[in-house]
Amino acid sequence: MNRYLFLIILLQTISSLAQNEANIWYFGQNAGLDFNGGVPVPIDDGQLNTNEGCSSISDENGDLLFYSDGITVWDRNHLPMPNGSNLLGSPSATQSGLIVPLPNSTTIYYIFTLDNVANDNGLRYSVIDMSLNNGLGDVTNEKNILLITPIKESITAVNQANGNDVWVVTHGMFNDEFYSFSITDLGIDTNPVVSAIGHTPTNNLEAIGGIKLSPNGSKIAIGYANSAIFELGNFDISTGRVSEIITFDRFATSPVPNNYAYAFEFSPNNKLLYLNNNNLGLFQYSIQNFTETEILNTEVPISLNLSLGPGSGLFYGQLQLGPDGRIYSAISARSSLSVINNPNEVGMLCDFQLDAVRLAPGTQSNQGLPPFITTYFFTTINVENVCVGDSTLISLNTQRDALQVEWDFGDGSTGTGVDVSHSYSQEGNYVITAEVFINSQTFTFSRTISVGTTPTATTPPDIEACDDNGSGLALFDLTSNDSFILNGQDPNAHRITYYENRSDLDNGLSIIEPDLFMNTQAQTTQRIFARVQNTMGDSQCTQTTSFEIKVRQSPETGMIEPITLCPDESIQLTVSSSFDRIEWSNGSRGPSIEVNEPGSYTAVVINDYNTISCNTEVTYEVIEPELVDSFEVLVENWSINNNSIEVVIPDQDDYEFAVNFGPFQDSPIFENLRAGVYEVLVRSKYDCAELSQLVNVSTFPGFFTPNDDGYNDIWNVNNPNPDEDLQIFIFDRYGKFLVEINSNGIGWDGNLNGQPLPASDYWFRTVLTSGREYRGHFTLKR
Repeated sequence: MNRYLFLIILLQTISSLAQNEANIWYFGQNAGLDFNGGVPVPIDDGQLNTNEGCSSISDENGDLLFYSDGITVWDRNHLPMPNGSNLLGSPSATQSGLIVPLPNSTTIYYIFTLDNVANDNGLRYSVIDMSLNNGLGDVTNEKNILLITPIKESITAVNQANGNDVWVVTHGMFNDEFYSFSITDLGIDTNPVVSAIGHTPTNNLEAIGGIKLSPNGSKIAIGYANSAIFELGNFDISTGRVSEIITFDRFATSPVPNNYAYAFEFSPNNKLLYLNNNNLGLFQYSIQNFTETEILNTEVPISLNLSLGPGSGLFYGQLQLGPDGRIYSAISARSSLSVINNPNEVGMLCDFQLDAVRLAPGTQSNQGLPPFITTYFFTTINVENVCVGDSTLISLNTQRDALQVEWDFGDGSTGTGVDVSHSYSQEGNYVITAEVFINSQTFTFSRTISVGTTPTATTPPDIEACDDNGSGLALFDLTSNDSFILNGQDPNAHRITYYENRSDLDNGLSIIEPDLFMNTQAQTTQRIFARVQNTMGDSQCTQTTSFEIKVRQSPETGMIEPITLCPDESIQLTVSSSFDRIEWSNGSRGPSIEVNEPGSYTAVVINDYNTISCNTEVTYEVIEPELVDSFEVLVENWSINNNSIEVVIPDQDDYEFAVNFGPFQDSPIFENLRAGVYEVLVRSKYDCAELSQLVNVSTFPGFFTPNDDGYNDIWNVNNPNPDEDLQIFIFDRYGKFLVEINSNGIGWDGNLNGQPLPASDYWFRTVLTSGREYRGHFTLKR
């Protein structure tokens, strides 16, 4: 009995410590990575050509066994297994497959396959026996065995609490059920543990989106693409049950197409969740305080897709924790994988690098990466404070307790204990090796680290920028201070990140576009923080500094109206002398220039500050009007009081008018004039010319009373021009000619041949010098 118990404990220990099974990855378009050397090395011998789903598995030594796209299984020689075709998975499923070894067996493996968008093939499994086909393995007759349908395109796995058996977890379609299938050394229990909790996917496109268990199996995350919903819950590795699900609709209101919560991964320490949203980018959440509000409050956009929109920008795909403790991100149609170098760190300190790992030539990443039993990544070497001279903390992260561990630090020094510390004296790459002793068995783990020197962050000068529109805001190129901050240090070996304030620095929320940063506090000085990081591998060697950005006011000149230049004259153009410098377009300097020709004259007014000069251009339009030398006057007269004068001249709006030196007006018409000689004055509004002309306004009285009282006894026209003696012919009301008088004469006394005519209306006719004839009538009163 004791011997049997020892065997079980030993097998459980081996299972919980194994991690080399995840050392070879095949994915995308013939792409692959080999982690056996501690760092990923690109390989190009893979036969996969898949847009999304893929799976691969190695043995305990890290040697490739086989891999699949959900339809075909290739052996380690990259040839299809004899019975390895026509599996019923789909390369277009988010996670088209997952490979799980039969516990306590070295030859039997299960490959689970999923159909896409909730199609009928659902979740199936096939058995692979590595003892077949001369040790290259083959799919047995236990092939394409249906477990459940319809199903989401989501699958994940973790070791059970006994450290030996495995839970394989997926989610149903059109219901709220998580399914946990138990795999023991007896095989698959086809009756899953069902947890009915959380969101119900009702649309086939909600089948899209991954699922992931944390390395210690305590948390589970899942996404429902078309609804943009994702969920986070607790998982019990003893029972396989999902509980305390939190449903997040954080992305549901975004207008961005393909706004899918697509892929998930947990940090090795199980404290952080990373999420790839297809079109928005990479996000980080702290999950230690397990409430919706507290989790959302910790959201950090690690890598935002700034081009936002269908068919443009980056399309973020699968996330997968690697054997080296880093998280790798697939981005569609890229020749590299992106990497989260320090996934246990909060905020931007996690150190996301776009296109960090170059793939082999002729290969590329698409949306998928191979999933693994997440417990494979729960035995890792954790390292903190990896700088020259620091006390570097080194520990073994595993599910097992009370381990005896002997360390080789890679520089000739050794140590003993689960948690140790060591100080490196020189920069370089070091292979840390841990030998773990359990019940007379030895297990070896290694990790390559890069030790860097703590950089110097020299305080740079403040940066000034001009406020060109009066808003108090300006664009700053913070990266212009890079060379000052590095002060001779190699820019290729250091990275500088900038932060809006101290809080953002502490939380790792760096400015995304430091070369196009706009200050957030108008017309005030803002302090910017800069962190210099040594970019050698694992290194978190940093130093910070700060400087101020200052918005400087550009000169204000106001609107300049066009200026008139009269012919044969000159004018002076003047700008306020309150500016530091004034430069004219004709080469002159100073506040004034004299010009004698029409045209555009530009003055650049400049205010000088500590490091910049802010300027504003002001343009003077000098125009020379076209002037006339004469004008025409239309006179409407021969009325008693309602006589008028109208001036007719081209470009009337350029002139103003007056009569008899009265006030000038814009209108060329003067009304209600009495008889008389009028001097009509015309002058340009530009004060360039003034013209005059005399005109006569003639009238006649409407009645007369020839009663010798000395008032209105004589009738005659009022002609103000004595040089024009008009002949006037008077008629009675029946048209009978009565008498002829002259405008310069005495007039008519109302008599004909010495006899007074009766009171009545009488008519007159006169011919003007211009030849124009005028007729009118008046009243004789007795």
